Amino acid sequence: MDYENYPCPACGSHLHDGDDVVVCPVCGTPQHRSCWVENGKCANDALHASGYRWSRESAGGSHDEQPETHAESADIRRCHVCGSENPADFAHCGRCGALLMPNSDEPVTTKCIYCGSENPAENSHCKNCGAPLTPYVRPRENPYVAAAGINENEIIGKHTAGEIATFVRSSVRKYLEKFKRIENGQKVSFNWAAFFFGYVWLFARKLYKQGLVIILLVSTVYLAASSASGFQKAAELMYPYVESGATEIPAEELQAVYSQMWELAKTPFLIAAAAILIIRIFCGFAGDRFYYNKTQRELDNAVKQTPDKNLQAMLVYRRGGLSFLSAFSGVLTYYIISSILFSVAQAIADKI
Repeated sequence: MDYENYPCPACGSHLHDGDDVVVCPVCGTPQHRSCWVENGKCANDALHASGYRWSRESAGGSHDEQPETHAESADIRRCHVCGSENPADFAHCGRCGALLMPNSDEPVTTKCIYCGSENPAENSHCKNCGAPLTPYVRPRENPYVAAAGINENEIIGKHTAGEIATFVRSSVRKYLEKFKRIENGQKVSFNWAAFFFGYVWLFARKLYKQGLVIILLVSTVYLAASSASGFQKAAELMYPYVESGATEIPAEELQAVYSQMWELAKTPFLIAAAAILIIRIFCGFAGDRFYYNKTQRELDNAVKQTPDKNLQAMLVYRRGGLSFLSAFSGVLTYYIISSILFSVAQAIADKI
């Protein structure tokens, strides 16, 4: 797209052919990438709430090539971003993908491209479905793969690296390399985060089904260990001290009690520790495969749900990424399930 001699709204310098230009996906404003990175946002970010959309006419500056100034016909819609002409029934510009503004003789409304509802021009989101009513201009390169130095058009599985990166986002380079090895037939791949954090990592990556299975396995192991006779007898040794509320216990006596408790509980404890280690190793070896399969599945679902590339990207972005809230919900789920299992086990033991 030609932005030659249009001023960058951030620094005021004119844009030239060969400059690294970023186009805001909300308002369509072109600006230097360095200005965007320095500000951390679009130079016209403050105008987004009012529904501002950049156009060549409003940008000012001198231009070597001016768009033709003949009046718009009823069957032509001129793109306010790149200036190209489009048939009247086009919702997006066929050249740059921006959402086309209505002609001057049309009602001042914006049609939602997702549900078809007409909205007042000042709306920034659809009144019916909540989708953004803004021009979407695809950037030159996917920001998640650009920093990793990876070709966003490389096919991994059934989708491009750029699409996968939009879903993964955090630690993109690492997971793209792992996914490529899996696709090339490498069977062994170990994920240390999955090994150390288990169900917490699974929930953080939104692998809820697998995370729930691991929670049930871990809870069952701890329940079985605590229900073992040796563990119960070890706990009984501490009952007299707990019930009496003793605060000062001779060191020799306390050491003797701990030694007896260990002798009674060490077998169920070691078995439980070995079982937990096996579960952790399983998570480490299976984690990348689980995540690869989920990524491909979510991208497939997005394609099946809508043919619109913009909406596909929105769905993929919302469903992917690393969620600390989901990780916290995994910890909460573990404590809830563990409490339920221990309560049920205790009720059964009391009846017996």
